[in-house]
Amino acid sequence: ARQVTVSLDGTEKPVWTTAITADEALDTLASRASDVALVASRSAAGGRPELALDLTLHGSADVLVDGQTLQTPDGDARVAQVLGELGITLNPLDRVSVRQSPEGRVQVVVNRVAVQEVASTHAVPFASSTQEDATLYTGQRKVAVAGVAGVRTLVERVTTVDGVETARETVSDQITQAPVDEIVKTGTKARPAPAPKATSSGSTAAAGPITAGGSADSLNWAALAKCESGGNPSAVSSTGKYHGLYQFSVATWQAVGGAGLPSQASPDEQTARAKMLYNRSGAGQWPHCGKYLFS
Repeated sequence: ARQVTVSLDGTEKPVWTTAITADEALDTLASRASDVALVASRSAAGGRPELALDLTLHGSADVLVDGQTLQTPDGDARVAQVLGELGITLNPLDRVSVRQSPEGRVQVVVNRVAVQEVASTHAVPFASSTQEDATLYTGQRKVAVAGVAGVRTLVERVTTVDGVETARETVSDQITQAPVDEIVKTGTKARPAPAPKATSSGSTAAAGPITAGGSADSLNWAALAKCESGGNPSAVSSTGKYHGLYQFSVATWQAVGGAGLPSQASPDEQTARAKMLYNRSGAGQWPHCGKYLFS
């Protein structure tokens, strides 16, 4: 008797047989199960596929490899001899088995096996938090730190048999780039009172002094006015677009509660609204003369 390795429903186990050919052994094993194959082991010397039995004594056999069906010149031979005669080279992980076709012909099946590590990246979402900011008006929001998604790198070992994936296992799974959390500032400062309505002449009706608050009071507004308009509260630019001591555009003037034209408002109101503008947007509103605020 000879001991052979049998594959049945994907599970391999040793079996003893008195058959002298693979054909005869498969006939005997078919009485136990229909889907059975003999597994050829790989010898230590050169990786040759070895089977304890000749293939068949009933004519040639078929070799199924790389999507082709090749016919052996002589079935009365060993597996390694047949593959050698057909010029078939085995890779280190390839599998060789012997089975019977539905028509009863002996088939040598070569399965090409490949194992490779495949890396993929996945986004890691960032968190978001809010912080109160006394320099912003209530209802205003400002992104202080922009959120950036992180990167998770997954490495998997993938096994394919004849190009079809049969197994996948995780080799490593780690965060390779940490996310940056978003920080949003929310305002807590009370908004200024609405500006007084303009009279029919365009001037502002008296309704008490206008105050800006904040840190603007300590700055050199006279120096800024001298640079912007020569200190003339009625000044208008040559294009007619900018008005008054601090050369407001009408849109900016209205944005800080002003009515009518800036150049028609009192110097005190112009200064108060300029301070409001500074508290809201800083000295950058006067790109050329803003530096004089700090002189």
